[in-house]
Amino acid sequence: DPLTANPTGSRLRLEPSLRLPLAGDWWQAEPAARVRYTRYELEAATAEAPEHAVPTASLDGRLFLERDFRFRDEDWLQTLEPRAFLLWTPFHDQYDAPLFDTSAYTFGYDQLFRDNRYTGGDRVGDAKQVSLAVESRLFAPDGRESARFGIGQALYADDLRQQLDVLDPVDTTRRSPLVASAAWRV
Repeated sequence: DPLTANPTGSRLRLEPSLRLPLAGDWWQAEPAARVRYTRYELEAATAEAPEHAVPTASLDGRLFLERDFRFRDEDWLQTLEPRAFLLWTPFHDQYDAPLFDTSAYTFGYDQLFRDNRYTGGDRVGDAKQVSLAVESRLFAPDGRESARFGIGQALYADDLRQQLDVLDPVDTTRRSPLVASAAWRV
């Protein structure tokens, strides 16, 4: 059984992808497609070497709105950047593969825009989701970014069936926690 503790063997991972960055003065969009192919050669004899090919499609889009304002007799710039990230990855049962180096990301603001909820190469999480966020940045008169603030949430159209272990329950949540991000350059 490849899911036993401390599996040994080798893994081949291929991730061909296509991206098409599109941009205008006030907008940006990037459709993308990827296939994650993984094949294992395990020392524990199994009938067949586990292998998986899982496709992913995404569309990342944002708008850039800005305004000038005066603060302490200096000209500053503030942006407002709404963002939507659509992600589709079908469920593909990967429980016959071991967990060499894979774990779940800790959910945070950056996770809203990742195309896989797992680190490593042993699991590809299924997803039918849209992540919505808005970010605002402040630029000092010299053009340097002084502060950044963002808030967002992911909405799931279907259960998240692919878990790390076959014994983990299916995630039936329909929305992620509301997450925020802030950075300030002193």
